[in-house]
Amino acid sequence: MEANTIFCENFYTRHTIADALNGFTDGESYIIGTVKFTNVDGTNRHHLSKAIEMMKDTARGTWMLVQAFNKHPEYASEKGVV
Repeated sequence: MEANTIFCENFYTRHTIADALNGFTDGESYIIGTVKFTNVDGTNRHHLSKAIEMMKDTARGTWMLVQAFNKHPEYASEKGVV
């Protein structure tokens, strides 16, 4: 399979969608897009907040790449989350 890149607007871009896409395409597809802060899960919100703070005094048009992290597969059971 040839690698594909999908570009999304902020309404649809979510880390969980990218993770699912990565799974069913055997890592051959990628999503690039802006993410609405309210759509970011708690695992990644911390890192995104730090990036926003670092950029508050930068010039307009400046951007920063922020890596998304997956939750550990046993996170929910370790924290007692249902």
